[in-house]
Amino acid sequence: MLTRLIIIIISISQVTTSFSQSWEANHHILEKRQNSILGSYSNSNVAQIISGKRYDLIYRNNVNERFFRNLSPMQGAIEYDGVSIDHIEIQYDLVNQQIVVLLESEDNEEYVIVDIGMVSSLSIGDYRFINVNSDAIMEDGLYQLAYCGQKSNLFIKRQKHRKIYFSGKEAKVKFVPESHFYIKNEYGTFRIASKKDLLVAYKNSEKIRDILKTKKTNFNKKKIENDLVLAIDSYEESNSFDRIDD
Repeated sequence: MLTRLIIIIISISQVTTSFSQSWEANHHILEKRQNSILGSYSNSNVAQIISGKRYDLIYRNNVNERFFRNLSPMQGAIEYDGVSIDHIEIQYDLVNQQIVVLLESEDNEEYVIVDIGMVSSLSIGDYRFINVNSDAIMEDGLYQLAYCGQKSNLFIKRQKHRKIYFSGKEAKVKFVPESHFYIKNEYGTFRIASKKDLLVAYKNSEKIRDILKTKKTNFNKKKIENDLVLAIDSYEESNSFDRIDD
């Protein structure tokens, strides 16, 4: 009985040692590969996100139309898993809701998808996006922070939808933009699509009513973003004057 027990213990020990050695070997290979990849690129800041999946450039003729602002990757920054990474070429695919980083070397160029769940904020040019946790009004995801005030924040959910159309007998693809607007203020979170929604968000205050009249806002599809920023900024400014008077 004792002999059998000793044999079992020795077998378990051998299996454990073999597993440990195998794991260390594989880990060393992965680490060496990662260092090799990083060494071939000029920007070592991508070390935190190098493990992302490759981004396939389908619809190559109009790939940039899927991106925010219809541009190729731009200079930006990302807050990834608590680490700030600056000066990287980055874009936001609004069709697939994917963050894409461009990695370049002397003889190679790759687009890599970043794990969006690990991103707390993202800057593309002068535009900033925040990863928002869901509530009763807003779903999880990246939202553009279009205005940040003392009591009011304006968020925009940017999306694009793929649409196939025919030009003669030829099938073509275009990407149709769609934006949803949200205000977070002292009264809660509100989706805004009209002047009436804005009045509801601010409890039908006289200040907002006066601002909407004097600023001549119309909230049509092309101007709603500018009109919202103008209205909210005017409201915040009037509140700051009230605090000074007090």
